[in-house]
Amino acid sequence: MTADPVHVRPADDLIEAYKLELLKEPADWSIENGDLATTADGDIKVGSTAYNAMHRLVELWGFTELNMQSMFNTVQQMLQWQSGIWDDLNAAGDQRYATMSGDPFGPEFAAFARAIRESHEKEAIAILARTTRPVAC
Repeated sequence: MTADPVHVRPADDLIEAYKLELLKEPADWSIENGDLATTADGDIKVGSTAYNAMHRLVELWGFTELNMQSMFNTVQQMLQWQSGIWDDLNAAGDQRYATMSGDPFGPEFAAFARAIRESHEKEAIAILARTTRPVAC
């Protein structure tokens, strides 16, 4: 069993897609006091501070774009699912109201109670999925 290859969007594609004019021209490593300039975390600084920051953002972005897209899509799906759950619950309530007899705990009550429990469970899952944040490794 082999894993699918990881797709990393090329930096040039991101630069063009988001019109990052600053990064269209390559930059050299920066020199400060006769030595290679480094960032606060020890990486070699490329170009000006602004250029270096944008360059690093685009590099990171290329690796995380699919992850971000996946998270946003999941949230959208959970919001749609939650909306459907409310529709199901309202339909169950409407059906129960239409069939209520003199006995509020008649034979239809078990189905109504089950529909409410199922909708609450599904809604809890949708809310959890929508609000859960990924843990940084």
